[in-house]
Amino acid sequence: MNPCKHMIDLLASYHRYLQALFYAKPTIERYLYEARDFVRYAGHHHKTGLISIQPKDLEAWEQSTVNSGRYQIKSIITRMRGLRAFFRFMVELEILPRDPFTGFVFPIPPITLPRDILTYAEVMRLIRISGGNSPVLFQNRLIIEVLYATGVRVSELCNLNIGDVDFSQGILRIQHGKGGKDRSVPLGPGTLTGIRQLLKYRKAVSEQLDSGNPLFLTIRGDRMRQFKVLDLVKRSCSTLAIQKNITPHALRHTCATHMLLRGAGIFQIKELLGHSDISTTQIYTRVAPYDMQRTHTAKHPRERYIRGLNRMWTHQLKSSLHFLDKNARVDTREPYHIRPAVFIC
Repeated sequence: MNPCKHMIDLLASYHRYLQALFYAKPTIERYLYEARDFVRYAGHHHKTGLISIQPKDLEAWEQSTVNSGRYQIKSIITRMRGLRAFFRFMVELEILPRDPFTGFVFPIPPITLPRDILTYAEVMRLIRISGGNSPVLFQNRLIIEVLYATGVRVSELCNLNIGDVDFSQGILRIQHGKGGKDRSVPLGPGTLTGIRQLLKYRKAVSEQLDSGNPLFLTIRGDRMRQFKVLDLVKRSCSTLAIQKNITPHALRHTCATHMLLRGAGIFQIKELLGHSDISTTQIYTRVAPYDMQRTHTAKHPRERYIRGLNRMWTHQLKSSLHFLDKNARVDTREPYHIRPAVFIC
């Protein structure tokens, strides 16, 4: 059998396999690209077949990717995971007797914190500046409001249909999200009212609103695209002169951060955002050290004990000075310096 034709048939089967798992279209394209790229690499290095691939060949391909200088460490890890999916597919179909990725050690990705987080006041200004009386401007405001209110990914927002909004239960159903997973996110009364108003605008233009129709449309009546949403957010931030790199994904970060700072549990935020691993959600516990320091100072029993001592000693000092000089002024902004050494431990 022609090896080239065999590889073409194999990649076609792999394509159908990924589709059956409900992977997103960009994910399928990326996985297919990694598989084709490795096949070309293996052929260039005189590998007669994928069955002869060893872990050292995977390490060599990884090193060649590093040496190209075109990829950052996170992108390299993503490429390796995409290739691993290809080999798992071949093992599952018994094309290969074993997985060459067994025992392969992936590099540890650097932890990068979300840098551009909007304040609550900035979010409210952003929603207001994006809105207007016309249906198009009203939809613009609603798009930004939904991104912030639900924390959905921009791809998930663009894939929403009218039938995904459950007005009776006040939830938004995300179908085939990242990794092909479904989930439901709550919608507040204000956001639900906005969606009802948007559909009323649409009803005035077209009498037929099928549940399978897109929720958000372009001016031409097509499904909203991700680059359109990005352009909307960028233009709105530019109008407000917000000096931050705000994207639709930054609104997702902002949603999670604001909920965490207002007492939401980390597991609830994980379910809201649709994270597979809790470690992905835990990154938001590091984005606001000032707020955490303030919470620690307010809630830790040791800190509360020290604050009580400060108030007591400040009150005693004021009382003593009052008898010495009725006009004396005491600077109480730094009360720690008046504590006796016996209380410092």
